Amino acid sequence: MNGLKTYSKEILMNQTLDLLLKRRTHRSFSAEPISAPDKRYIQEATLRAPTAGNMMFYSVIEVTDQGARQQLARLCDNQPMIATAPLVWLFVSDTRKWVNYYFESGTVEKGKDLAVSWRAPGAGDLLLAMSDALIAAQTAVIAAESLGIGSCYIGDILENHEQISSLFNLPQYTAVATLVIFGHPKSHEPLAFPAIRCPLDSIFMENTYTEPHL
Repeated sequence: MNGLKTYSKEILMNQTLDLLLKRRTHRSFSAEPISAPDKRYIQEATLRAPTAGNMMFYSVIEVTDQGARQQLARLCDNQPMIATAPLVWLFVSDTRKWVNYYFESGTVEKGKDLAVSWRAPGAGDLLLAMSDALIAAQTAVIAAESLGIGSCYIGDILENHEQISSLFNLPQYTAVATLVIFGHPKSHEPLAFPAIRCPLDSIFMENTYTEPHL
């Protein structure tokens, strides 16, 4: 496995690549709140994330209730920074908004006139919505990083998705996708030992799956 390589001066002069190559996870934040303008910038950037058919099969719940934050921290393997992070966003895969639209707009009835039947979202639709939600989350992470705001994905959110869904009243045709916490890092010092990543040839393949060797 390889750590972060030494990149050419030309690459590091590209601000976007420089940002992506130096990004790291932050789990410790200062008490400084995220300003309203910065949050709005992150929101606007999130809306520009790639999305299937421009349908935006996701929703974002900002968790401000301290009781809910405490429960999240407990359910996510007792990680206290979830309760104290300046900004906590729950990303939800969401096809329900389109189901509602089909019925409220009369599309379902119009379809009957044309002998076109409506079907409920299936597993493929859920996966498509999950993809939308995760792309949106990563776009938010990079937008925040560009503003000097760190972030951390909380993978444990999926292990107790039933309880999380109940906690946030997630209805039918929605599902927990991921949780991201944001804040100003206590330290901007680069890591002495950057996070190890797999070598390129163990990840990138051509035309067919090949057995990777780490």
